[in-house]
Amino acid sequence: INKTIAKWQKIKPDWCIYQDADEFITISEFLSLRQFIEIRDRMGYNVINQIRVPFFPTGEEDFSQGDPRKVFKYYNRKLELITDRSERIFKYCDDMDLLSSGAHFVKRPDKRVSMEDWNNPILHYSLRQNCEKKVRKICARLPEEECARGWHVHQRELVKLGKFRWDKSLLCDISRPDDPLNKFYPGRNSVIDLRKLIGDGKFRTDGSDMRSFVALLAGLVIASNAQLVFEIGTGFLNSAKSFLYGLEITGGKLVSCDPEKRWGNFSHSQFEFIQKKSGEVAKNWKDKVDILLIDGAHDYTSAKDDFENFYPFVKSKGHIVFHDTNFPQHFGCEEFAREVNGLNKMVFAQQPGLTIFQKD
Repeated sequence: INKTIAKWQKIKPDWCIYQDADEFITISEFLSLRQFIEIRDRMGYNVINQIRVPFFPTGEEDFSQGDPRKVFKYYNRKLELITDRSERIFKYCDDMDLLSSGAHFVKRPDKRVSMEDWNNPILHYSLRQNCEKKVRKICARLPEEECARGWHVHQRELVKLGKFRWDKSLLCDISRPDDPLNKFYPGRNSVIDLRKLIGDGKFRTDGSDMRSFVALLAGLVIASNAQLVFEIGTGFLNSAKSFLYGLEITGGKLVSCDPEKRWGNFSHSQFEFIQKKSGEVAKNWKDKVDILLIDGAHDYTSAKDDFENFYPFVKSKGHIVFHDTNFPQHFGCEEFAREVNGLNKMVFAQQPGLTIFQKD
């Protein structure tokens, strides 16, 4: 620690990162680490405090994979004895103190801390192959003065608990698509190519096509942390794939209904297709919906019926999205959308048009 601080004192960096070899600092996939730090700097913070998520062995690990993020998949969100926080990213100043906490926390004058949530955690892999023997050996030689300062807590607690192999049924599995940390799992492979969808739709102005709005739909899912999206009118899966890209991040599900199936072979673990009209589906529907997309038959009566069938199931603060609200051939959607009153509304007028309402 002292050697690293001595280097910083020579070069005077703006910000510093000090992490252990068994830690991975993870940031929302929409930002680079540099962008993340610059944003916190502009917000006036000089220390970033992150949740440190511990991963545990269950006896099923395949160490041939090498990358510990693939080897260890199981973690516990609630184990307070071992789960902790660390301040691994901080703005440099000459009189800061790292040594007293083993470089886990920063002491400095005028400390302003950004307390990060589970969206920007540190993934911690303190246990390796033959972990029980190694941990006991490590703990036996831990310097007493370091333990007195509060260092090495996670190792000593493991010995105290006597747990070196954990029951995976009691833990969270980061490899599951619906796990909240799955976006940080290196083995995660999205089946949705959002860049291709955006590329196909970026400059389209011909006809009633959803591809101009795919990034907006994916972003709406992520921003609202949607868990259930209901889509009326499946078409050729452009909106469905947009929603699914976001749902892969939130862990939610898409249900889509259409009396016609106009797409070929496609399957996704978070996608359910019902080949019926919305009115038929609504008769037996019970679940609350975060986002409702109305993109079925585009005449006035059909748009009105779709809205009335599923509006009662939309959650408070949920969103209702109408497609084709600025497309002359489908004027019925625009006509009905204009009649919807009393809700917050955002209109995207570029053809073919999109209107988003938010329920009170």
